[in-house]
Amino acid sequence: MKLHKMLVGVMIIVVLAFGTATGQAALINNGSFETHDNTLDPVNQFKPLTSGSTAITNWTVGAGGIDYIGTYWNAANGSYSLDLTRTDPGSISQTFGTTSGTTYWISFDFSGNPALGARTVSMDVTVDGNNNLYSANYQYNTPEGSGPPYTITWTTYSFQFTADSGSSTLTFTSKTGDRCGPALDNVQGGVIPLPASVLLLGSGLLGLGLLGWRRRD
Repeated sequence: MKLHKMLVGVMIIVVLAFGTATGQAALINNGSFETHDNTLDPVNQFKPLTSGSTAITNWTVGAGGIDYIGTYWNAANGSYSLDLTRTDPGSISQTFGTTSGTTYWISFDFSGNPALGARTVSMDVTVDGNNNLYSANYQYNTPEGSGPPYTITWTTYSFQFTADSGSSTLTFTSKTGDRCGPALDNVQGGVIPLPASVLLLGSGLLGLGLLGWRRRD
């Protein structure tokens, strides 16, 4: 009886963990910046946002401000993206619920504003005190000096972090000035799935529990 109860308890834990890993809601909300309260410049299709702005739903602008980009260049996903440098380096952040001790993944698409020509741009990505510095040396297909709309190339980056509390704050901060900084789009995240060995163990324990239950009948 004690063994049977123990097996049932382990099975419940494994099933709940597996369900959380595969069926949870999105970790990042509005990661492609599609939901907003902005009126873009009708010619250049972008809008400057100052520090403290919450015009992009679920996000807060910080530092030197950012540019909210429409058709000024092609988005990585959807219709909108960001330039994290307005006149000075800016930032954008979002706080979301986490579980302490749980490991999560974050991915994002990264490029750069091509208006000053091909060059290197960089930004800091911070979550729960962990910094990851990313740089991009990008090329774009529209000839320099021809003006917008530009065609830029996006690169996807990703990393993992382990939460240490019930909430985490993800921040992207430009490290590039000169009005043309790092471009950001398609921010996503989720729980790191359970290893296959753990799921296999859960299946085995489930089988043992059912076998023990049948023998008792």
